[in-house]
Amino acid sequence: MLAQDRYNLLTKTLLEKKAISISEAVALCNMSFETARLDLEVLQKMGIAKRVHGGAVLKMEDETQSHGAGSSVSHIKYPTNYKNPLNKVCAKKATELVKPGDVIYVGHGSTMAYFASYLKDVDNLTVITPSLYAINKLNGAKATTICLGGELDLDESFFFGNLTEESFKTYNYTKTFISCGGLSITNGYITGYDMREINYKLLRAHSEKIYLILNHEKIHLHAPINYGDLNLIDGIIVDDMIAPEDVKALEDKGITVYLGPMLDSYAFNTQEDK
Repeated sequence: MLAQDRYNLLTKTLLEKKAISISEAVALCNMSFETARLDLEVLQKMGIAKRVHGGAVLKMEDETQSHGAGSSVSHIKYPTNYKNPLNKVCAKKATELVKPGDVIYVGHGSTMAYFASYLKDVDNLTVITPSLYAINKLNGAKATTICLGGELDLDESFFFGNLTEESFKTYNYTKTFISCGGLSITNGYITGYDMREINYKLLRAHSEKIYLILNHEKIHLHAPINYGDLNLIDGIIVDDMIAPEDVKALEDKGITVYLGPMLDSYAFNTQEDK
């Protein structure tokens, strides 16, 4: 088995079980104990795992970010899944679709917080968002940042409601980037957990392109609220651990799939989280 295939398999196991022993790694990948130890060391360097006696555990970092005096929103507590490496991979890949001169809408949530942090160096960019997570990450960026006002959810740090939607309709967007709680390819709809999301038909009416950013774990996951039809989406950015048959099913529906490399070292550079 190639090294990259081993890393993918070990990472998938860590994400599912939160821990793996060296013996389990040996059996899983049919490799020697020494190779297993070295592979777990590699995953630790990538920021995926933390080595412990006899194996490794999924790296879990403090979810509450503390910022210095230069931060515009220093009190923000980031979402509990903010450090999910899958979200980070997808968010990083999505930035390849952003070009100078774009006017983009950025939704709210953990993936969007990552996405915003990678937009700092894009020239002549306008970012419009209801998310204080995104606003905070764009502090000091080259981009022009516009916050959509409305009723504020202090726990989730984003604006919502009629005023937010009316503010949204003021602009036209070259690209809209959103995330979700789940995606049903078979039934053709996008689901989530929050009824306060901006209506997807409204997003479509004001956006040249709409991109959905999500990790492969949300494929076939059914969240309780129906956000909209899958055919409203132009492209999906997902990590490359997605099943090949799911990629084909999405492409058969006319949706372009962009794959983020799970083991690309830039996605685990902790300096980018600051």
